[in-house]
Amino acid sequence: MKRQHIFTLLIITAFSSCSEEKETVFWNWFSANEYKIYDNLEHLTMNDPIVDELAEKLKEVDSNLVFEIGPKKVNGKAEISISADGMEESFSSVINLVQRKPEIPKWNIIAFRQRNQGDELYLEYQNYKIGYDDIYFEYEINQNSELDIKLYISNYDNSGNMQNAVFLLLDSLIGEYDAVKKISSIEWYNLSGHEKTKFHKFVALRKVVDNINGS
Repeated sequence: MKRQHIFTLLIITAFSSCSEEKETVFWNWFSANEYKIYDNLEHLTMNDPIVDELAEKLKEVDSNLVFEIGPKKVNGKAEISISADGMEESFSSVINLVQRKPEIPKWNIIAFRQRNQGDELYLEYQNYKIGYDDIYFEYEINQNSELDIKLYISNYDNSGNMQNAVFLLLDSLIGEYDAVKKISSIEWYNLSGHEKTKFHKFVALRKVVDNINGS
């Protein structure tokens, strides 16, 4: 399944010196700027120079890499997830980078977009407002123990932007890694005109994926 690029696991036994150098350069920069980002976390926007610089530093490691920053936690740490933006060819770059992270006192560093455990989520992406309740699905498990799914989406318009919004919801529902590794193909349909009681609610996809993972 190929995604269009959005915005905003492999074990490698040998790494080139060039790759290691890029990773070291990134973490040296992040360590030097961690408090600058942390102390201004509540006020950061996508237009802040430090945010732009962080994005550029990640792309020097791999052009597909993006990040998401979460709020400060009760323990005083903030969270940053390094994502391949759903591009499987860059999964190894995410893993290599996160495996080489130094000790950074104020930050938890996480590989890939993680699951949101709630069953209600809406997001605004481009001109779309879409949530879990707008999506239903059917599925088959293929011979590779991967899912071939059909998505039925309210007001689906066959646009790349709407598909990207759904991909973000998939990442939130089952995690970026499983969304890429466990779903082999997607067919897209407008929910209108279909009897949605015949389909599974979108949130049920978690259990389907977990059953495959546990098999």
